[in-house]
Amino acid sequence: MFNLFTPEELEGIEVPRRFTWPFCYEPHPLARLAVSHTFDRLEAMHREESEAAWLAELDSGKMLGVLVVSDDAGHLGWLAAFSGTVAGSYRHTGFVPPVDDLLTPSHFYTAGMARIDSLTARINAAITNDERHRAAEALVRHDHRAESLLTDFKRMIERDRTHRREMRQSGLLDDAAMDALENDSKYQRAELKRLRQRLESQREHFLRRLSDIDSATAELRRQREQLSQQLQLRLFESMMVSNARGEQLSVLDAVHTFQRDHGLPQALPPGGTGECAAPKLLQYAFSHGLRPLCMAEVWWGRSSTGELHRHGHYYPSCSSKCKPLLHFMLQGLDVEPDPLDKPCDEPLTILHDDEWLAVVNKPAGMLSQEGHLENVVTVEQAFLHAVPQPGLARVVHRLDMDTSGVMIIAKTVEAYTKLQRLFHKCKVDKRYIAVLDGDVSADKETVNLPLAPDINDRPRQKVDRDFGKVSITNYKVLDRTDGRTRVEFAPVTGRTHQLRVHAASVEGLNAPIVGDRLYGITGPRLLLHATTISFTHPFTGRDLTVTSPVPF
Repeated sequence: MFNLFTPEELEGIEVPRRFTWPFCYEPHPLARLAVSHTFDRLEAMHREESEAAWLAELDSGKMLGVLVVSDDAGHLGWLAAFSGTVAGSYRHTGFVPPVDDLLTPSHFYTAGMARIDSLTARINAAITNDERHRAAEALVRHDHRAESLLTDFKRMIERDRTHRREMRQSGLLDDAAMDALENDSKYQRAELKRLRQRLESQREHFLRRLSDIDSATAELRRQREQLSQQLQLRLFESMMVSNARGEQLSVLDAVHTFQRDHGLPQALPPGGTGECAAPKLLQYAFSHGLRPLCMAEVWWGRSSTGELHRHGHYYPSCSSKCKPLLHFMLQGLDVEPDPLDKPCDEPLTILHDDEWLAVVNKPAGMLSQEGHLENVVTVEQAFLHAVPQPGLARVVHRLDMDTSGVMIIAKTVEAYTKLQRLFHKCKVDKRYIAVLDGDVSADKETVNLPLAPDINDRPRQKVDRDFGKVSITNYKVLDRTDGRTRVEFAPVTGRTHQLRVHAASVEGLNAPIVGDRLYGITGPRLLLHATTISFTHPFTGRDLTVTSPVPF
């Protein structure tokens, strides 16, 4: 597992003084070297027929991780891991083992999953069985018959009503005949009511029959959910992780400690917690007396259309599964500070200011609003500091922390409300300039890809055609130079990370924005700038356009 670097490889490379901050980093040269060795090994394995099945799944897309370590004698080397399983196994030669191998035949998790699978089979059988199918068909037939009967009866009533009207208008009927017509009308209305009641009573019979069958299925689902939660709880109570101090906690206790320290409600860890590459690597290092020096995670295989991973690109550790665990596992290591948790070096520039609103130029690296970072200065705070007697300062819309450009600030509650209304009605025109990493073929086009949060790795977004919100971006190419494309974006909607995802997705422009640490390759900054914003001033009624020069 412990692969040594050669002295020649290490020549000229400085050993990192601090361990990698896993959630935002530039890979250290030693980590890049370890990744290069891992990729070389995988390429060589493609020549071995015995590895075909394993590699077929790996090539479909998998997150890999490397950990650079030193042993007691000071020798430098590296470990490799893959997240989750490959080809139904947590183990493979050359990669560290799992924190806890759940797939061993003797493991309680294997037996528990067998019971869950049995319940799933019973649920599927109940859903597809003939009795339920017949009950559902009977309900459909009844509804069709009821609709037909009611339609025919209403037509008869309408014909008779027309006939009675003609008889009344003829002037040939005496009082007794007129009363008979009225009684006939009342009788038909009562008959229609009785018909509806009979049909509804019959429908209730069919519904009860279907409900009885579905209730049994619902009970099976409840049992499966309960068993699944009990199994997950037992697993996370038994799975132990270590930190650099030699301390141990169960995964459950480690996650609960993180939740408590960050003011979050206590909840069961997400499924798969502890199975990602980073916890595997650290656990192996701690249990074998190896000192972690730096790490990196990298995608191997085909690009994922929804989650936007690309072969050979580096990615931060995930926030939902890894962050709570690494909060404990990294204790005892000298870890780099979060590079995002620092004040922005550039000042906020005011481009327009009146008694109701201001338009400012936000530098890259400044938060729009307060978040989880402690040391940053937000746009609102910077504006309050820059303007004498500003009154209220509330941003009306947001730009990503990594994005620079024009933003509107409301200076009164009324202004905030009116400006929000303009955004909701799509009456604010925004233009962005970006430099993309790749050649975009079409000169002008519209990207329409629905977006949803990646619940396992916030704040990342993903393309989600089932649950995503409509997201539309118009773009035109301004220039193509040396494998990069400068474009102007005109978003129709304003979803989180919309331009970044539409640029990076293989279904969109298939060219990430340069410097995009989430969807592309980390760089000095994200080359995305909100250059122009246009709207009708909600108080003066005049058209207002504010432009900020592109800084790249």
